[in-house]
Amino acid sequence: MAREPRLYTSKEEKKDYFEGFTRTVRATYRVIDKSGESEERKRDLLYSLYSFRCLFDNREFYYPSAILEKYGVIFFATISEKDEDGVFALPDKASGKTYYKYDLGSNYFFKKAKENKGDPRFVLPQKLTLYELCYAIVSLKNIPLELKAKWFAYIPYIFVLRAPVEHDLYDALLEEMHTDAVFGALLHTDEGDDVYVDETDLDDDPLIRGWYLPYIRWRNEKPNGTARYNERINELIGQGNFAKATAMADAYVPAYPDDEDLLLLDVTARATYGASLEGVDRKMFLQENMRIIDDAVGNSVEHHADFLYFSGLTKLALMDVSGAEKDLNECLAVNPGYGKATKLLIGIRNAEKLNENKE
Repeated sequence: MAREPRLYTSKEEKKDYFEGFTRTVRATYRVIDKSGESEERKRDLLYSLYSFRCLFDNREFYYPSAILEKYGVIFFATISEKDEDGVFALPDKASGKTYYKYDLGSNYFFKKAKENKGDPRFVLPQKLTLYELCYAIVSLKNIPLELKAKWFAYIPYIFVLRAPVEHDLYDALLEEMHTDAVFGALLHTDEGDDVYVDETDLDDDPLIRGWYLPYIRWRNEKPNGTARYNERINELIGQGNFAKATAMADAYVPAYPDDEDLLLLDVTARATYGASLEGVDRKMFLQENMRIIDDAVGNSVEHHADFLYFSGLTKLALMDVSGAEKDLNECLAVNPGYGKATKLLIGIRNAEKLNENKE
């Protein structure tokens, strides 16, 4: 059974608040399976990781992982065993079939263990502490860098759970994860996008601050003349993910109001995203764009021509043609070589001539 059954009974149940964590956990199952660890160690890790995921909701409980079954963390039962204590159904709506499963440590597991003495699959594995588990995962020799970076966002779950602090392992995790390589990979992930915007957002918990603060400060550095968070927003724009780029830029602007590069990226993303909206939503969004752009035009030093161009573009979308022409002409007065402004003005004038001819 390599495919997850469709277990949901309503649209509301389909929402998975831990979707990213789930994907990361399941990708880690595969890494553990392919690692050079002993079979016994793999089973310890998989059981501990499965248990960690199940702390948050029961979705993983219903996931028929072939890897977990391979190592005796979960077991598939026959229909004749369906009424045993600890066996539960996995209805697959796609096929109409029902599968049955029981977990390591369940009542039926212990019953089967008595019947299968000597079978290593029915021997209890060692359950690692949460600190031991996280360090074991990120220090696996075969873990891909991107997956390791994703764990940066999920290791703090053990702080939130108030797991007993193992300071030696906490320090070891900091050493393993606070590197340019991990930070660089994290920057380009969804998990990295969800890290606190600014250090003032952090609470006073020393574990949380010690974990996130170095990354936030690294992300604010400008090795190429612009902050690394701007590199990520620009990447999202390049990928065509204008909604996410807009949301991310909107979140960062209040924290870094003097960053003109950031403000320009925000305006760029919002201008393109607004074009995809319709009706009242589109008008309200464009009006909000104008408010942001007006503030930028009045305070800009480095990107004055850019903001004038976007002001003209937005006014044109709001059907303020004369206002658009005025801004575009001002843009060209600041920067005569601004090609996009020239092209837009030519388009406006050609449209005006065409309308005159029709009349």
